[in-house]
Amino acid sequence: APQLFINRHCQICEFYSICKKIAVDKDDLSRLPGLNPNKIEKLNDKGIFTVNQLSYTFKPRRKRKKRRNKTNPFRPELKALSLRENKIYVFETPTLTKNEVEIYFDVEGLPDCNFYYLIGMVICNDGSIEKHSFWANSKNEELKQFEKFYEVLSKYKNFTVYHYGDYEKKYLRQMLRKSKKNDQKLLTKCCNV
Repeated sequence: APQLFINRHCQICEFYSICKKIAVDKDDLSRLPGLNPNKIEKLNDKGIFTVNQLSYTFKPRRKRKKRRNKTNPFRPELKALSLRENKIYVFETPTLTKNEVEIYFDVEGLPDCNFYYLIGMVICNDGSIEKHSFWANSKNEELKQFEKFYEVLSKYKNFTVYHYGDYEKKYLRQMLRKSKKNDQKLLTKCCNV
């Protein structure tokens, strides 16, 4: 049998549950997202074959006075420690910019079909809360719903958009290209949470 390696495409395979069980039983390194076969091979060369072994290699570094403006890279050893101890660790508390208007934004879609069917947003403005949802029933309506979303956003001058991960940013880039709007300000106002 070939060497087991769990990747993001495994979820559509009919044997995913079997392979996942084997990976959990073996405590296989491929369970950690962000580790490709080359990185796993380098860890194996160092004598690290399981998630448990990798978890003992995490060492938090001291903060330097001069800080680089780079985001923290994915740390597989911290993820392994989190799995071993069954806890959630935050590497560094994010600093978020505060504005008078805060917009919480989420997009739902079907990545395989490249179709985004729901845009949800909550706008907090001076203690009042507005909720909006824009539904697209087909791919033809997708751009119209984005236009409505953009129209609501354009009412505000000074705001911050909060979202989780890069899925929403990817969506914004793609829809700004489709609608032929060149709004880089919108992308820079987005803070990953």
